[in-house]
Amino acid sequence: MIDMLEDLGVVKVTRGRPDPDFSALVRSGALVPFGERQRALLGTDVELLAVTPLGTRPVRELLLSLSRHVPAVGALRDEPAPRR
Repeated sequence: MIDMLEDLGVVKVTRGRPDPDFSALVRSGALVPFGERQRALLGTDVELLAVTPLGTRPVRELLLSLSRHVPAVGALRDEPAPRR
């Protein structure tokens, strides 16, 4: 499925280290219960997916159809950054 989305230009697949904020969420158990699999992923390169500009609108529409709050790209540019 991911290969098909990449072929369509909707996502870009690379390998690398997860973003530190994502790693912190994994460590905290906020995403899934922390276990050996997550511990192993934090120290290695993993497959990273990025939504391309072509994929941004369909992903937003999908999330809106699921009643999720999804501001349009750029809508929050003047908002203050969230506090940590």
